[in-house]
Amino acid sequence: MKICSSTSSYISSISIASKQTYDKANKVDSLTNKYSDISISTNRSNDNSDSILDYYHDLCKKYPNVSFRLEDLETGSKMPSEPPYLGYNNSFNQIGDNFGNSGQCSITIDKKVIENMQKDTVYKEIVYSYIENLEAQQVGYQQYATQEGMSCFAHVLEDNNGVLAPSTTYAHSAFSTEEEVRRIWNMEGSNKEISKAVEQLKGELIDIYLVMLEQSEKTKEMILTEAKDTEEKMAGVENKTIELESVEINYI
Repeated sequence: MKICSSTSSYISSISIASKQTYDKANKVDSLTNKYSDISISTNRSNDNSDSILDYYHDLCKKYPNVSFRLEDLETGSKMPSEPPYLGYNNSFNQIGDNFGNSGQCSITIDKKVIENMQKDTVYKEIVYSYIENLEAQQVGYQQYATQEGMSCFAHVLEDNNGVLAPSTTYAHSAFSTEEEVRRIWNMEGSNKEISKAVEQLKGELIDIYLVMLEQSEKTKEMILTEAKDTEEKMAGVENKTIELESVEINYI
């Protein structure tokens, strides 16, 4: 799974993840085992007119013990990274609880998988078979997660040019909810505004300081000039006093 979590340093559920891809025969045939940052969020959409969502909801009803999420990798890849684009229609559309937690079969399905299921009966049956096998093999996946030091995991069903491309993502910590992700990004936006205001204030303070410094230099020059004038006046007074004293002495 291409894990979209540039959200993240900011996201509370960011953790080192392990990715293992399995073959379509549903045997645990590890092709790759990578580590990357993950953060998956949840929620459900209210758009009942969407055929993708309608089909997705029907699929979820067929497997009530599975916690599902719906994503749209193609659209997400075209969206700006900030704020992050969440799932399908900017929502993870979670059906079921405890997504990714130990003991819970959790599956994220990409939009293209749903589209192919709608068009291709054979493809649909392959997906059904895979989901059922995932439920049956949860203990094995949990044992592998424990061996790898992971506490959470979720299965991922994507499509690769018309071929089902399943994988499993393992994580050290719980997956974030959609509410958590949005709250963090709202805080991030507020922090950026605060930083911007602080930088602006810094600029204003520097300008004020420079003005005060300039005024201080002018004041200093004025004081020195006045002191010099006073000194010259005092010197003139002293000279006149000496002249007067000389006249008085000569008079005597």
